[in-house]
Amino acid sequence: MRTSGKFNAVIDLDATVRDPDDPTKLLRAYDSGDHLQPSVKGYQKMAEAIDLNLFTP
Repeated sequence: MRTSGKFNAVIDLDATVRDPDDPTKLLRAYDSGDHLQPSVKGYQKMAEAIDLNLFTP
């Protein structure tokens, strides 16, 4: 998907909240505590990662 050239953009939300030392896990700061769902801070971090200019003509 990222390299197919069939999309205008790809937003990699996982990259914004994953632990670089263990990419299969969320960073502790963004983990809701269940190790599956992002916390409120995690969702905020993902929202900040979206370039809103992608949605303008």
